[in-house]
Amino acid sequence: MYFDDGIAETPPCTMVGAIEWQLPRISVQQGRTEIHILASSQRTVGNRAGCLLGPDTGVRPCPNLARTVVLLKQPIGTRTIVFDSFSTVSQ
Repeated sequence: MYFDDGIAETPPCTMVGAIEWQLPRISVQQGRTEIHILASSQRTVGNRAGCLLGPDTGVRPCPNLARTVVLLKQPIGTRTIVFDSFSTVSQ
């Protein structure tokens, strides 16, 4: 969660109360031998000038969890379930 940094010289935080990461998107691709599942999320878009991420001490609020139900085209059977992952670094 974003809060104002409390320093009078900086502009106010325009993202007060916003979560750091947007809710994830779930993607399921079904093939003959594998089922690929991918969850992706990105940082909340916006100007972070004057913003402080979370409290300095204590526990940060837990973000909302996402629950998505996808009906498969056919039973899993002998297919393999693959949880895909990737990493990107943004500056």
